[in-house]
Amino acid sequence: MTNESDGYTIMAYGQFYRATKDDEWAMLAKALLTDLLADLADAQADAVLTTVPSIRKTRYLRDWVIGLEALLTCRHLLDEDSWKDRIHELVQGIQQLFVDRRTDTVRPCVLSDSGYVNTPEGRRLDVGLTLRLVNCLLTYCESVPNRRLAQQAAGWCLYTCEQSWNETAGGLRNYVDQKLQPATEPDGYYWSWIMGEALVALCKSYAHTRHNDCMKWFQRLHEYAFAVFPDSAGTGWHIAVDAQRQPVWPLKASPIVNCYAVVQQLAVVLKILQKL
Repeated sequence: MTNESDGYTIMAYGQFYRATKDDEWAMLAKALLTDLLADLADAQADAVLTTVPSIRKTRYLRDWVIGLEALLTCRHLLDEDSWKDRIHELVQGIQQLFVDRRTDTVRPCVLSDSGYVNTPEGRRLDVGLTLRLVNCLLTYCESVPNRRLAQQAAGWCLYTCEQSWNETAGGLRNYVDQKLQPATEPDGYYWSWIMGEALVALCKSYAHTRHNDCMKWFQRLHEYAFAVFPDSAGTGWHIAVDAQRQPVWPLKASPIVNCYAVVQQLAVVLKILQKL
């Protein structure tokens, strides 16, 4: 099961509605959002019902994160109580399925009964995805204050930075094997959108917790990002650089990277810093 394409479509429909006030866009967004949330609710119910030796499916955190992003983006399409109920259910589902209670870390994929997947994909810390989750949860906490959840999300943010930072070359790795098995990272590039997510997450974490380590990491990542990613010969930021801090491609956008992602992330950072 993957809901990523549906999630982005929902967010696009929601934005079209905000721009045009055409009710048809709102109807399309609501219908697709209802189906997406129903799929996630069914998957969460399976976690309770699944017993060995039944066939256990793999569940992916990215489906729940895209659900959170869709709900946060399309909040204006739902009444306040419905929105709070639905996003609360998603947060509970994430806590139930993907959080390892022994280590308080986030798993990128699990079996349908929340069982551990001892594969390179199951063991790894997915840096970009975890930071997206942190940002969603802290945005949620701005509307529905939850100090415990905010503290937990900030802890995940700091842990992710600590584990993924490359002490030699700088930058945040895409993936880290949490059992210290041989590297499973598919490319070894350092992505500007991941750095942007980290800067936003650290600012939000500090705003919620006032934890000094958040600002220490923010300063380190800010210095790296502004030294490496801006294109000195042109405009914009490079999509990705290698371990020698050289651009991987001459492009500023691709099908997997929103061309406005870094602009949006830096705008959020500026807004948060101005309020501190």
